[in-house]
Amino acid sequence: MKLRQGEPKDKSFISQAAYEFQKFGPYHEIIPRWFDDPWIKTYILEIERPVGFIMLGPMFNSFWQPYIDITAIFVAPEWQGKGLGTFMLKAAEKISRKEGYRYLRAHVGFENKKALALFKKANYVIKKKIDNYYPSGLGAYELRKDLRRKEEGNET
Repeated sequence: MKLRQGEPKDKSFISQAAYEFQKFGPYHEIIPRWFDDPWIKTYILEIERPVGFIMLGPMFNSFWQPYIDITAIFVAPEWQGKGLGTFMLKAAEKISRKEGYRYLRAHVGFENKKALALFKKANYVIKKKIDNYYPSGLGAYELRKDLRRKEEGNET
């Protein structure tokens, strides 16, 4: 299992995976644009082939913006429930700390129980509830994790 920075060859995987987000809006168009955005970093999870990705951004100077967003996280349906989402979140936290960010933030749809459980298990805290957050009109929770807090088993 390897998490590596996205490369141009990964765009077709990203574009296909983006259809999994369509209940939230036109993310089959939005996520591939994020992949091309220089301010958003995409990391590909591979197990012989791509099986997931996580996007972080915008990568502004951490002095001016103390937080970074997880703009998207995806694990192929057949690979879900095997700890891969947790693996990517931990990697994102390490990357974000190294870049000097104090918080990682994510927005999770009210009805996305699997994603909500993943973030809660990783000690993200619900900061607010936002109605009509997504282009489709669905609402989301804003979750945040303080990267300055040491956690059990976290040596950074």
